[in-house]
Amino acid sequence: MMKKIVIFALLVFAMHLMAEISVQTVTVESSGTTCELAVANALSEAVRQVNGTVIDSSKQLENAISQIAISDNGKAQKTVSLNSESQQKVSILSNGVIKGYRIVSCDYDDDDKSWQAIVDVDVAKYETPGLSPD
Repeated sequence: MMKKIVIFALLVFAMHLMAEISVQTVTVESSGTTCELAVANALSEAVRQVNGTVIDSSKQLENAISQIAISDNGKAQKTVSLNSESQQKVSILSNGVIKGYRIVSCDYDDDDKSWQAIVDVDVAKYETPGLSPD
């Protein structure tokens, strides 16, 4: 059984080595509070456009129960209160390698009070031979 697992692991590793890398160039427009941030946002967007995005959303509901005991003339009365708090968290993840980029323009927009960058980005796209992305 162990021999089969080792052979399977070696085959998966070998297929990974046969993955082809192509470079896709995308033109992205983005904004930021500085020119540098606008370019950084454009680079992130380019990777998301080429390699996709994983969105993880989780909602957490916390219930807190507090019990209050009140004594009135030796007789105990109990009051229970329930407090609920909800919190939502969204994470956006993307993986990729930027082979290079060229800043086409980075200008300040007086109307939006932000920097607008247009960037040509060369992003590596990993493709496994024989497997269709569809």
